[in-house]
Amino acid sequence: MYKAKQRMKTLLLACFAALVSMFLAVALWVTPTSKIDASAAEQTETISVFGTTGTLASDESSISWVSGNCTFTNAKGSTAIRTSDSDHYRVYANSTIKISVNEGSTITKIVITCTSASYATVCQTSFNNAEPEPQSATVSGSIVTIILANSTTSITATASAQTRFKTVAITYTEASSEPTCEHTNTTSTTDDATCTEAGSITVTCNDCGETVSTEEIPVIAHNYVDGTCSVCGAVEPNEVTLTFDDTSKRTIFTTEQQVWTENGITVTNNKANSTTNVADYANPIRFYMNSELIIEYPGMTKIVFSCNTAAYANNLQSSIEVSATVEEKVVTVTLAAATDTFTITLSEGQVRMDSITVHVSTCEHTNTTEITNAPTCTETGSTTVTCDDCGAKVSETTIPALGHNYVDNFCSVCGEQDPATIDYSGYYYISFTHSETVYYVDNSELSSNRYYARTDVEFTAGTVNIAYVYRLIKTENGIYSLCEYDGDCYQENITVEKIDGAYRFYATVDGSACQFLLNAGSGTKYIKFYKASNATQSNYAQDITLTPVDFPANIESASITIGEDITMNYYVTMSDEFAEAKMYFTVDGKTYEVGGVEKEVNENKRYVFSLDIPPHFMANNIKAELKLGDAVLAIKAEYSVKEYAQNMLNKIADGTQADANGTLKQLLTDLLYYGDAAYNYANKTTDAVPATDGVENLGSESTAEPTATDFTLTKNEEISSYPAYFLGAGVYFDNVNQIYVKINTTENVTLTINGVEAEITGNMIYTDGILATGFDDTYEFKLYHNDVLMQTLTYSVNAYAYAKQGDATMGELALALYRYGASATAYKA
Repeated sequence: MYKAKQRMKTLLLACFAALVSMFLAVALWVTPTSKIDASAAEQTETISVFGTTGTLASDESSISWVSGNCTFTNAKGSTAIRTSDSDHYRVYANSTIKISVNEGSTITKIVITCTSASYATVCQTSFNNAEPEPQSATVSGSIVTIILANSTTSITATASAQTRFKTVAITYTEASSEPTCEHTNTTSTTDDATCTEAGSITVTCNDCGETVSTEEIPVIAHNYVDGTCSVCGAVEPNEVTLTFDDTSKRTIFTTEQQVWTENGITVTNNKANSTTNVADYANPIRFYMNSELIIEYPGMTKIVFSCNTAAYANNLQSSIEVSATVEEKVVTVTLAAATDTFTITLSEGQVRMDSITVHVSTCEHTNTTEITNAPTCTETGSTTVTCDDCGAKVSETTIPALGHNYVDNFCSVCGEQDPATIDYSGYYYISFTHSETVYYVDNSELSSNRYYARTDVEFTAGTVNIAYVYRLIKTENGIYSLCEYDGDCYQENITVEKIDGAYRFYATVDGSACQFLLNAGSGTKYIKFYKASNATQSNYAQDITLTPVDFPANIESASITIGEDITMNYYVTMSDEFAEAKMYFTVDGKTYEVGGVEKEVNENKRYVFSLDIPPHFMANNIKAELKLGDAVLAIKAEYSVKEYAQNMLNKIADGTQADANGTLKQLLTDLLYYGDAAYNYANKTTDAVPATDGVENLGSESTAEPTATDFTLTKNEEISSYPAYFLGAGVYFDNVNQIYVKINTTENVTLTINGVEAEITGNMIYTDGILATGFDDTYEFKLYHNDVLMQTLTYSVNAYAYAKQGDATMGELALALYRYGASATAYKA
């Protein structure tokens, strides 16, 4: 099936960011810390020894980190100590590690998280020889657990080799005579989040003054509409940067994907077809060959990539399909039109990168140039307006094809003969009338004046010998052209004479003999055609028999099905020996292979071949070619959803198609208007054309409006930590419509859709295709972690259309989709 998901999906995902920001008010929780009671109860402090700045001794002999009652110190050995690391802290061999708590407290356990299992083993060995000697130091993966048997306020170890720490968690007891407060009398204070600052909800005990919990409210993020944030009123910047210097900017990290965000820019790195997992690096970040890089920011007109070296910059430039320039380590991409999403597949090796800067145009486009490409009889033209100041494409208008104007059987514009006046002599295959002497074998190198054709393709399914791969088309008296069945011409200016029941061919060509390549018998054989002046030569084959061929298959009719998708169906009659035949659909320059499904239609057996049509290609003519192996069985050269709708509208108008209540006409009308909206949203792609242009008997677009949001987001109030939560939701537009949700995922996460568990292969999860009559149906998404419910989200296509009212980018498309669904529902009723 034709699935153009990648292109439409990447165009649409970025447009849903504003919707996400409106409802994700709570996404990140910090586990509350409260003081422990009176007697010697245990408590734990965690020290992060990376991404933070420790206290360096004046002589640089040691560095220390302090958290509450606890201190971690690394003293110099034979190698100078590290002062900082981006995602871990390196402890060099022979340096001293000291972990201590304040006087009066006692260490009972230490848990050290290293960056790998090998470094954890070094840490275990080092602490097994510590002073005082611990009861045990054990390893599980990259985590070392140290149990202290004796009462002590500190423990000191010497690193046996280099090791790397991420965190040090210290469990200790602290005696206290103060009574324990139950915190039953509390006050909650909320600081709202802004577009640039996170907010918080703080719960404070009124009796003891202690902070009972802290709940972080994430930054809302700007929602720029026409250059101004609709949330805070800030003016949209024309240049923003994401720097890959700190992994705290990374919102998702797995071996399959990482997502970085800063200043409204989102950069996604998918493993895709790479053989190397996504790497845990920063300053610079690493992208591997065949992985995918997606940059998202509203209205980008230029993207500047700052790479780590000139070699990496050259690798990146070679992977970018549009025009990109390189200067030293910097790659600059200037886009022909503003876009919200830009995708790169890294095809030329590894790339290491320090930052990405995106530019948006603030130009008012007052100084423009208009360029018109004139249409022809068969091809559309266009008028493109480009800004002379910033280079952006301001607009592009399609000029319809002129159409032929036949006067005296020939077009007055292009000179083409009216097809209705051409004498087609039928479809033929070529066979020889004489003995082996008619074969002319030529093993020389083929030159540009030799032409090729193909005959006698045998089917293993039966004894039928099909070879009608070309036809003779009469262009004027006695002159023919030899063309392939699908129209490709191999030789023009052929003179044909019939002599004693055989046909003699004279090909008028420039230069030396023109040849047709035939597969006749064993080996490669040729028939030579000479200029008319040399036609009397008898030592070459010129007498050929033409035999009409009965077609073994016929494309009988077509229909359009509206369900989860918009589907074009071709109904074919053919004998069972061709049941394995494939239909090759060509749309937007791409060809898709489809097998047939046997069905009974009006008590007759038919083979049905179906293709899903994306809405922005409703008006495009689609070529369908039925083949078995290399042999062409039948062709439907031009047909479209628009043509089908026009035929049905004409039948309704002349009374041959019943439509008493007008619901069929309204459905066909809204279907084509939906195609227009998709065409407009897809930036009028090169081969797409509007669906309603020139349509007769078209009705008025429906006035149906979405009336309810059908949207809720609730969290489980009984828990305080949310390791998994919803990041957003939206509608995926293509030849099939689906609702998707985007989640922050981790291990042991499950998601149900209307009670059925969904497969999670990334952070984007899609529903099944949604029927046009089901756009009002509500979908309930439940997100669990370790079987504990985190959040519940309800959503519908209706909710999306309702939320997008007034949106300059998505509003037209969302509303047209909803109206098409409403009309389908009315017609079905």
